[in-house]
Amino acid sequence: MQNIIYRRKAYRRMPGTLILIGILLGICYYLTAKYPIGAEFMETVYRHVARAVISYQDKILIARLKGAHSFLPGGGVETGESCEMALQRELFEELGLKSITASRFMGVMEDSYLENEKVIHSVSHVFEVNCPSSELENHYPHPQSKEDHLQFYWLAPTRENLENHNVLSRSVPELISNFMTEQKPFFFTDMQHLSRRKKV
Repeated sequence: MQNIIYRRKAYRRMPGTLILIGILLGICYYLTAKYPIGAEFMETVYRHVARAVISYQDKILIARLKGAHSFLPGGGVETGESCEMALQRELFEELGLKSITASRFMGVMEDSYLENEKVIHSVSHVFEVNCPSSELENHYPHPQSKEDHLQFYWLAPTRENLENHNVLSRSVPELISNFMTEQKPFFFTDMQHLSRRKKV
């Protein structure tokens, strides 16, 4: 008889327990969506990148990773390379451009993002790049990529266009519009992931 009474009391407590579990799960879901779990404990990878602003017919050349985002042409600077050497190598590999020179320094973009469960700390040096018209006219209006995972297109470099096309990093629209207005280099930082990491 006592066992039956105890079971009845236990059943009466179950709805309250289930409600409490539901509330806790809801809080966990909210925190997971707002703050990536374990970001402060993830490995951080540093990347030094060189980016090119190549102008032709009042437009600039934009690269797009197929099925993903757009970005300024260029890539990682390897050990022993200068930024200009990295741009020469990357633009030859991607488009076959042979006569690349970095003319004016436009600025630095520092940002962080998550990739393959790692925090990427990227520092990009951006240059206005010269290339002979005889080479660029072969890529206008439809640039021919030499790499299957990349596409290229020309875009009028207004801030609105760059934002609408989601050209990364997030500082690109501001850097280019400010440089064209004031003709001096700028520094932008957007460390949204590293800012949450614990200081040692």
